[in-house]
Amino acid sequence: MTIAYGRVAVATETASVYKDECMVSFDTPFLPGGIYTNLSTFESFGEDWVEQDAAATGQRTYLHQKFVRIGVVKQPQDEVTKLAIGVEGGFQEDKVEIQKTYTAVVFNGDEKVGIPLDDPELPSNVRESIAAILNHQGNYVKEHVKSWQHVLQTSVYALELVQLPKSDCHAVSPNPAHWVCAAETCEKKENLWMNLSDGFVGCGRQNFDGTGGCGEALRHYEATGKVFPLAVKLGTITASGGGDVFSYPEDDMVSDPYLADHLRHFGIRIDELTKTDKTVSELEVELNKNWDFDSIMEEGKSLVPITGKGFMGLTNLGNSCYVNSVLQLLVTIPEVQARYLSPAVFSPIPPRPALDLPLQFSKVVRGIYSDRYISEELRPLMFRSLVGAGHTEFSSNRQQDAMEYIQHLLDTLTTKEKAADPARLATGPLGQLPTSALFDFSFEDRIECVASRKVKYVTRHDNVLQLSIPLDAAVNDSEVQENKRQRLASIESEEVPPPKQIVADVPFAACLEQTFASEIIDGVYSTATGRKGKAAKTIRFRTFPKYLLVQMKRYYVAEDWSPKKMDVSVQIPQTIRLGAYRSTGLQDDEQLLPEDAPTAAPEPSPRLVAELMAMGFSENGCKRAALATHNGSAEAAMEWIFAHMGDSDFNDPPTPTGVQAGPNPAIANLAAMGFSEAQAACALDAAKQDPDAAAEWLFSHMDDLDAHVRAFEAKQSPATNPLESTTCDEYELLGFVSHMGSNTHSGHYVAHLKKDGQWVFFNDAKVAVSDTPPFGAGFIYLFERKH
Repeated sequence: MTIAYGRVAVATETASVYKDECMVSFDTPFLPGGIYTNLSTFESFGEDWVEQDAAATGQRTYLHQKFVRIGVVKQPQDEVTKLAIGVEGGFQEDKVEIQKTYTAVVFNGDEKVGIPLDDPELPSNVRESIAAILNHQGNYVKEHVKSWQHVLQTSVYALELVQLPKSDCHAVSPNPAHWVCAAETCEKKENLWMNLSDGFVGCGRQNFDGTGGCGEALRHYEATGKVFPLAVKLGTITASGGGDVFSYPEDDMVSDPYLADHLRHFGIRIDELTKTDKTVSELEVELNKNWDFDSIMEEGKSLVPITGKGFMGLTNLGNSCYVNSVLQLLVTIPEVQARYLSPAVFSPIPPRPALDLPLQFSKVVRGIYSDRYISEELRPLMFRSLVGAGHTEFSSNRQQDAMEYIQHLLDTLTTKEKAADPARLATGPLGQLPTSALFDFSFEDRIECVASRKVKYVTRHDNVLQLSIPLDAAVNDSEVQENKRQRLASIESEEVPPPKQIVADVPFAACLEQTFASEIIDGVYSTATGRKGKAAKTIRFRTFPKYLLVQMKRYYVAEDWSPKKMDVSVQIPQTIRLGAYRSTGLQDDEQLLPEDAPTAAPEPSPRLVAELMAMGFSENGCKRAALATHNGSAEAAMEWIFAHMGDSDFNDPPTPTGVQAGPNPAIANLAAMGFSEAQAACALDAAKQDPDAAAEWLFSHMDDLDAHVRAFEAKQSPATNPLESTTCDEYELLGFVSHMGSNTHSGHYVAHLKKDGQWVFFNDAKVAVSDTPPFGAGFIYLFERKH
């Protein structure tokens, strides 16, 4: 039988090779049908999709991979001291023994012909292509990060750290037993930080539960002019060169690759030290195992695992718990399911499926609402990589703020949905609306000039309600203070274990009242008085969203710029009404503030223009310089002239402010390259009005430029959102995301969702029926409008 193998390519080291998972589904080599890797595009497809790929690409030859698990090697689990997977002190994963089968498969007419790789008839170019794929690290390994831990960045101050002469440094005993806080009123011998510039030893900051130090190390940094940037935590230094190092200017834990040398300056030899104190990571785990850890993880409860359609967990890809929790929250929404379970989104398979966000989002939704993967893992790697592409934080392996991620995801999804073929996403109640429209609503700000008592109303759009938490409204403040006193006394005595932590209990109504209370703002310009003064600002709902996202502001930045967390419980009701905070608009007894008076266009300073002209420049060029520098100094105007004297319009009369004389020069320049004005305007918008970046953007988006232009033009004239309501104000709780950790860039996120009348706990890949949902510990809540 004659076999035509068709196009075959050899993957280079820099090529993108998707050999571990289907592009359209979560099929892997472990599924009964295995997966097929295209020997030309290096994209893989499950058995339900490979024929469609072959028809679309004309490919005939694939690598077929089929794996079978034949055993599990249990790994010992020691005490967990780190929020990490697969590292010392973290959670250890069992190792799996696997039998792997590889076959070349050729589409020969209507049949698939399987050819063993050792068949001598197999052409050499096919062998080379398959060998290159199997030896390639692949996209999954390239993107996957095993650890949950925050990756420490090398401090910019480490290489050239200034260390004072030994005669000017504080004396540091070589005996760890003699280390003590230098504060006059403190005698603590733990949680000590030594400044690596002058050897000063002081306590660290107080922990959120009242334990920790007196903060003397930070006070010393500030008292010495903030010029000694790095401090090491004594007691964490080990012979291997480890040790907690904090950078005050960078406000973060950092890596100091020269730590041994820096310590040697003070006569401290790390090879003679042993660890005697807990690291910051260990303390965080320990502190988290208090109120929020116990309540969020439902500690002490026998949670019953659950699986199947709608109850599929997502594998942690390395600090991706914030992604997993957000996805579980969003895909529980029926309108999201209706849109992204529709075959129109994923069939036919779009070109470059790894870069198609609607397809990758659909892949996640279909994976969760399928029972095909009950015994497999759902790894949303392609989705995470695509959403995070180009973003400084979300493309990293660091932990992130789940609320910031929701905003970024909705913005990115909106752009891609508007750029897609409308027929792909029209299924379901959303129609042509972007998914983000489900959360959109409007606030109306009422601003009253205190002096004149006149008002103005300003409408602004939003998609999340941020609620402040007034700790002074706690109904159990006396119990909290007594509990804190007992815990501190117990820790200091070290004789009895501290009592279980009691946290402040703040009513949800108090959070609403504080958020919507009138606020006095100073320095507001009043068109009634013609000067700045005080104004009273009150916010109200102008419209209500179909789905309301509520963020509880548990995390804040303290006066010393350090991130802090409130230990507080806010028992969120499962049904809420917000009608009391609906805007009523302008009242009969109110007078509107006058409209802003038109301001005259600025004129170039005659004195400055004359001074510049005396240096030999043209009058129009000097006028342009004066206007560009706001009639500032001659030096600033000269710098502008030297930077712009080569501009084609340098000697033209300056354009009056607010008047556009002719086309935008940036648009005209891009149009000269062969692009339309609409394409140029779209590119400038995408590049934040940077002409050079806009040109690069245009050339890098030639394949889908028209779709981006359609999305840009739609954004310029947004349609009315029919999902918003001005009357319906009652909401029911659908789910919430909780966070354990001292700040939103570390720790762990989980989700609780109401499904089929019961509450379900989603902790990455682990899913269980929730026994006692921690309604008071949530960070982000999702409500559905009842009507």
